[in-house]
Amino acid sequence: MLGIKPLNFVLLLTSVFITPTAIATPAKASSVEHLLQLSEVDVVIQSTLAELHPHFEAESESIILRITGSDQLDAQQLIASQEIAQLLFDTTKQIMTQPQVKLKIKDIMQTVYTEEEVQAYIKFLSTPEGQSINRKETEIVNQMQNYFQSLAENSFHTANFEQKLEGVVTRLMQP
Repeated sequence: MLGIKPLNFVLLLTSVFITPTAIATPAKASSVEHLLQLSEVDVVIQSTLAELHPHFEAESESIILRITGSDQLDAQQLIASQEIAQLLFDTTKQIMTQPQVKLKIKDIMQTVYTEEEVQAYIKFLSTPEGQSINRKETEIVNQMQNYFQSLAENSFHTANFEQKLEGVVTRLMQP
């Protein structure tokens, strides 16, 4: 083993893995605040809200159809559905735009990132490429969410899944 005694080898490995952690410093609140500004968190929140609105509309229609047992919404039910969608949207917007949300994001970033990582991220986001990637990241996440939701919905509407679901419900409903 290259003439290194086992104890020395263990100490060498330990120092290699501990040193980066020991050098890293906790992220400073001011640095994280700067990172939040460059990350355009408010834009991300607004974009997320805009993406959620169609989902709220579909969900509210589904709620009305389940409650009424109808296959289609009539004019009155459509109005009720739109009001429910707006209520869901307004409530979500109110929750997501509360100051505590940004504070929590800041706390999470401050806990997860080191100061060195925050500075590297700030440096990256200070470039045109970094800003472009940051904006596209939101779009990528939204498209992934839509894709996964579509996959889930398609999976839940298969004969195989419905058969399994019916089996579980039947088993659970037996006396």
